[in-house]
Amino acid sequence: MTIKSILAPLTNATAKGFPLDTALLVANALRAHAEVLFIKEEVRENTRMALIAAGRPEVQDALRQLAASTRQEQESGHRLARQKFDDLLARHRIDYRENSIPGDLPSAFWRVASGTAIDEIEQHGSAYDLIVVARPEENVASQPIVEAALFGTGCPVLVAPPKPPKIIGEHVMIGWNQGVPAAHAVRYAMPFLEIASRVEVFSVSTGAKRGTSAPDIARYLSWHGVKAELNSASPDQRSVGETLLSRARESGADLLVLGAFSHSRLRQLVLGGVTRHVLKHADIPVLMAH
Repeated sequence: MTIKSILAPLTNATAKGFPLDTALLVANALRAHAEVLFIKEEVRENTRMALIAAGRPEVQDALRQLAASTRQEQESGHRLARQKFDDLLARHRIDYRENSIPGDLPSAFWRVASGTAIDEIEQHGSAYDLIVVARPEENVASQPIVEAALFGTGCPVLVAPPKPPKIIGEHVMIGWNQGVPAAHAVRYAMPFLEIASRVEVFSVSTGAKRGTSAPDIARYLSWHGVKAELNSASPDQRSVGETLLSRARESGADLLVLGAFSHSRLRQLVLGGVTRHVLKHADIPVLMAH
């Protein structure tokens, strides 16, 4: 597949998590279009509080002040995020445009929506090749955003680290566990793999899974012109997630490709242990697919 359209959803709570920097870095690297969607989340009054407020002017005033304060914070966050966006476009010489034109120059566009982040992502996310989100650890509010992108759109998700990366895709490490989500992630990551200087297929030897072997996935990549080296390790006293991130740091990887797992198909999803650990602790971009 190719990656030509990128969605970077932002809210006032997650705008400082640096998905904007990473999204534009990817747009530059892949000569793609990045669309930033700033979501002004609706201020909804709690029903119980509204009932309590009936006939009590002081409570009604407090609720109105809270709503006004929240809207003011959103407007302030929107202005700061937009200024940062404009500065990044100028710095990286990225065209500002909404519609596609012939050629492969990177471009970007800014949109604003009102509603909830989850609803907006699930409603619009499937129309993009890649969704870039902030790492959940930076703000609790970003955890539902990651889950909505991963499990509600059918798209691969790139999780941006707290510190904006300077490069992406020169050394790609694939966390291979023989599972179907990992295979999906590898296929979605192909645009990065094809331009990488170094690709590593890394396996943690737990013996817990059956499926396509690491040598087989390396052979698959070779048919796409991607030469991959094979490495493996035992988790020892560390978890699989800790072993993956330790190897990524030691090898100097700037992008980790990983399958994403959940323990539940209900609306409130519970991420699997490896996925949860990597999302919380990775200091490099992580491309995930389910």
